[in-house]
Amino acid sequence: MQVTFIATLFVGTPVVTVLSVFAELPTWPDRAMFAVRVGALIWFVTLLVVYLYARLYRDPGDRESGSQPEDREAVSEGQREEPERDVQPSPQSGDDD
Repeated sequence: MQVTFIATLFVGTPVVTVLSVFAELPTWPDRAMFAVRVGALIWFVTLLVVYLYARLYRDPGDRESGSQPEDREAVSEGQREEPERDVQPSPQSGDDD
């Protein structure tokens, strides 16, 4: 989410500025609505680009494990389940009869 926000500002500000030069915007409400309309389009395009980038370049271990998103969230929050261990009973003294 932070990457999307920063990328939108980084790309969107110059684009809105350049496009506003060619548009007739006589009043402040017209300028604000223009910025909102163009900014929304830029935000959406940036969102798609960041999503596709994350989808294509995610950690290869995520693809192989086949884990569900809930599993990854639990691991990232430190709620990993402990694996079951095979505990062998210890030999007790006196049972060698």
